[in-house]
Amino acid sequence: MRAPSTFRGFGRAWRVWRSEWERLASVARVRLRTVVWAGSVVGLGLLVGCGSSGSAAQSAAADFYQAVEGGQSAVACGLLAPETRRELEQAENATCEAALSRMELPAAGATDRTERFGQHAVVRFARDTVFLAEYDDGWKVVAAGCTPRDGLPYDCDVEGG
Repeated sequence: MRAPSTFRGFGRAWRVWRSEWERLASVARVRLRTVVWAGSVVGLGLLVGCGSSGSAAQSAAADFYQAVEGGQSAVACGLLAPETRRELEQAENATCEAALSRMELPAAGATDRTERFGQHAVVRFARDTVFLAEYDDGWKVVAAGCTPRDGLPYDCDVEGG
């Protein structure tokens, strides 16, 4: 039995749409995952209200910026989440240390606020926002050099899945 004529072209259209989506997703995979993750953290914050204090997360974010500003790229790379480090190296086609030393991350400034949501945290500095995740060996930076955009997700210089 054949499908009605209105449905015959659907399979082909679906395949074309899916292949185009996969192509676009592969180009924007890092940005897409960060947008979803950052949106989830912000959305969770709106649902939960104030997150609990995240002094360990704040310390990790401060240590990351202290290492970056002090030219200690190896230390800073050790504070990046594994996915972030891997994606930074792939995007810059260089080692993490070389990529971070070439980047011009803003000086973070004083800590304004730290919010913790389970295993995720957001540390807001005077001139930057950092997203972190908790791993077995401590808090790691998932995205840094993040600036808010009106009505849009954060734009981050260093980011990963």
